[in-house]
Amino acid sequence: MDIPSNATTGTSVSAPNGEDGRDGMAFDPTSATRAAVIGYDGSGNQLIQLFNGLNTATPTASSLTLQNVTLAYSVSITPDGKYAVVGTDSGLVLISGIQSGTLTQVNTTPDNVSFTSGGSSYTLDAVPTLGITLDGLYVAALTNNGPTLTNPEGPGSLVLVPITPTAASPFGAPVGVLSGVAVPSNDQILMH
Repeated sequence: MDIPSNATTGTSVSAPNGEDGRDGMAFDPTSATRAAVIGYDGSGNQLIQLFNGLNTATPTASSLTLQNVTLAYSVSITPDGKYAVVGTDSGLVLISGIQSGTLTQVNTTPDNVSFTSGGSSYTLDAVPTLGITLDGLYVAALTNNGPTLTNPEGPGSLVLVPITPTAASPFGAPVGVLSGVAVPSNDQILMH
């Protein structure tokens, strides 16, 4: 899909990995003129793109190829507008530079934290849906309790994971797990 014809960014929006891309776009809570989009380019690379000045005829765009990611499924921006969290096929990725437009992948290897659900152990591999708590301290990540999305609408877990942006591994051990949750594959968790 292309940016509207009145825009002069010289770039296209990456193709979404989901059915309709609703989980692959997030607006900056501090500025409705800025949004992050995830998807893939024509070569299969997984990208995060940042669009600034969406209220103008000449928005700017910057992009970053995600490292060690085969599929990027979901994205959300922290309430302070500084970071984006990307849910991937191999865990969570933290992106800095949302306000400045200079995107950097904080953890070059996605964090796939371990958790227990229904008496079984899992790692947070496939994350098709996520949200960030209003205080910016936690990611609420939905996963289908497996490394692939073979049954994305099936029972899964809601895993609450702390965020420490300055740490080498910015996502800590889960502080809570809710089991038996239906996991939508094309929506984003909204935090109120």
